[in-house]
Amino acid sequence: MIVVLAWNGRALRFPDERWQHIVDRHPNLASERDRTIETIRHPDRVQLGYAGERLASRRYSEAPFDGNHLVVVYLEEGTNGGFVVTAYLTRRLSVRRSTLWTRSP
Repeated sequence: MIVVLAWNGRALRFPDERWQHIVDRHPNLASERDRTIETIRHPDRVQLGYAGERLASRRYSEAPFDGNHLVVVYLEEGTNGGFVVTAYLTRRLSVRRSTLWTRSP
């Protein structure tokens, strides 16, 4: 298990079991663990999920992403920590979700 310091200073647990869950459901991310961690640390945007989860996203223009957004879903626990739930690629981010934070240009 690794611990990733998120954009807001929270320590998010990212166990091997969660990485395997991501790869099992999204095989195209199998070689993208470093970009997944980068998205947690340096997202372009963080949105609020419908059940309180956070969605950190970052747009990548190079292959294999081809202009898609990598989204990492995580839960925050208490005041200091949390854990990664899953990750996936999407062409568009939801416009219905509340945006908690956006990177300044």
